Amino acid sequence: MEKPLTVVVQGDEIRFVHDDATAAAFDGVGVFDVRRASTVEPTTRRGRLLWVANLGPVRGPLCAFYGRQEALAWEREQLEEMNVPKPDGVPPCGRG
Repeated sequence: MEKPLTVVVQGDEIRFVHDDATAAAFDGVGVFDVRRASTVEPTTRRGRLLWVANLGPVRGPLCAFYGRQEALAWEREQLEEMNVPKPDGVPPCGRG
């Protein structure tokens, strides 16, 4: 079962936690300014591939996983717990 998607619309701004399927729904709508709330990037440690989820841009934690899907799932869970995308009060990506 898929989780519901939170989309925040404020003036001319639309915020949501990115995934390829959701982003495809907005194809052709206009020009986007994508701001990252987090990253999931590969790295190696002691010869092993790890995926590091970094929520630093929204003042969140960093955690490493052996699988990319595990890192992406953790990233989404953490963003949801942190109420990202935030509708008010916090600039995108913790800027400000």
